[in-house]
Amino acid sequence: MAKGKAAKRSLDKEEDDRWGEDLVREGAAAGLEVEVLELIITEEPIPDPAMEAMSDEELGRIERVTDRMYEDPASLIEELEELVAQHPTMPMLRNHLVGALQAAGQRKRAGALIAETAELFPDYMFGFVSRVMWLLTKGQVEEARALLEPEGGPARLFIAAFAPHREVFHFTEVVCYTAMVGCYLVVTGRLEAADIQLEMCLELAPEHPQTLELERMLENAEMAEVLQRMVSEMGRKTKRRKTKKNKKKEKKKQ
Repeated sequence: MAKGKAAKRSLDKEEDDRWGEDLVREGAAAGLEVEVLELIITEEPIPDPAMEAMSDEELGRIERVTDRMYEDPASLIEELEELVAQHPTMPMLRNHLVGALQAAGQRKRAGALIAETAELFPDYMFGFVSRVMWLLTKGQVEEARALLEPEGGPARLFIAAFAPHREVFHFTEVVCYTAMVGCYLVVTGRLEAADIQLEMCLELAPEHPQTLELERMLENAEMAEVLQRMVSEMGRKTKRRKTKKNKKKEKKKQ
């Protein structure tokens, strides 16, 4: 049974305990041994020393670019390239540039930047998530497995395993990481375990793009599984009918 740790929301204690108990029980049913940790999940911004050192003018520019990422990211490529050059130690700007490049259809450049960002900033959670998701979309499942379930090393199937030194996480970090793991579990055929990840995402942010993407992937995978069972059953019935037909022919010949 695979082992992992799941974040426990810092909300009403009775609701927290019930949510945690359900998660452990469902995890066991899906072959996943889940230990629930009391992590703090917040909507408040996580302190960033690099941003705190910036002038109000620089911060304002970055905030404006971030807001526009939801409207027309492809138009921001040039400005984001400039910001990345000015602030090379800020992985968030690189992640925005990846989104802008993908929106513009520049997938090759986006993939190269994803790999570079993950290598330069291994502790940057969104960069790690982008790297795994990129590998999954390219069909490089074993490469993704090496990152999430390394041979001989601890699995990173829960956010606490990626950043064991942290206790406080922004809810978007938890949703994106959990949804990424869910997508990985879908691709590797562990649909019940993926459903647990989806439940956590729905609890935190039901309308978040990553939650919706995981929900879509899981629904498609479950439908494909049902169709596969139906095709297999039809094949077995056809085989039985052919066998009966052949037996009747043999009897007539006799």
